[in-house]
Amino acid sequence: MCRVEAIVALNTDIKEYLHKEGRDNVYFIPNGIDPEKYYNKNDENFILFGGRFHRVKGIEYLIQAYSEICGTFNVGLRLVGGGPEEERLKRLVKSKMIEKRVKFIPFLDKKQFSECLSRCSVFVLPSLHETFGIVLLEAMASSKTAIVSNISGPKDIVKHGYNGFLFEKTNVKELKKYLEFCLSSKNKCKEVGENARISVQEEYSFEMITQAYLTLFEKILNKRIN
Repeated sequence: MCRVEAIVALNTDIKEYLHKEGRDNVYFIPNGIDPEKYYNKNDENFILFGGRFHRVKGIEYLIQAYSEICGTFNVGLRLVGGGPEEERLKRLVKSKMIEKRVKFIPFLDKKQFSECLSRCSVFVLPSLHETFGIVLLEAMASSKTAIVSNISGPKDIVKHGYNGFLFEKTNVKELKKYLEFCLSSKNKCKEVGENARISVQEEYSFEMITQAYLTLFEKILNKRIN
C-alpha cells in the first residue's frame, strides 16, 4: 500500500491499528444511512435483535439476560434473522421455559424491518465482534434506546448514557441491569432514544458522510497540486 494516499477506516480501532503499523494517512469515516427512512411508532413491549444467528452475534447472552427479567416485566423478545445457530438458540429458549415469550422471525426486507424497529421498546446488539454496525444506526434513527456491546464499531457510535448504553460483551449481569433500567425508566429511555436519532442525523447521515469524503478528496487533491 506504499502508493496509497489515504486509507479509510470504519472504526477507530482499525485506525489505531494501522497507525501502529506505520500508516500515517488513515482517516476515520464511518458508514451512514438515510435517517428519514426510519421512524418511531407506539411501543409494543418487546425487546428486539436483528441479524445473523451466529455465535459472534452473542444472542445467547441476550436470551439469558431476558430469561432473568421476563418474570418482572411484561415484555417479549423478538429475534429477527437466521443462521447456523438458530436451532441451538431455540433449544436454549426451551431450556429456560420462555418459548411463549420469545419469537423467532425470519429475515425481513428493509421496509419490514424498519417497521419492526419502529415498534420495539429496546434494541439490543450483544455482538462479540462488529466492524461497524449499520443495524445499530437504524435502531438509533428510529429513536430507540440501544443496548450494545462495548466493542469496536458500536463504541464509536454510542455515548454511554446519552444516546444508548454500553455493556461489556458476554456480561449477562450487566446487560440485564441496562434492560431493567430501560424498561423501568420509560421517560429516560425516551430521552436517550431522541438523543440517538439526533446523533444519527448530525453524524451518520448520508449527507454528513458524503461531506467527509469530499473533504478528504479535496485534501488529497490539494496535496498533489502543492
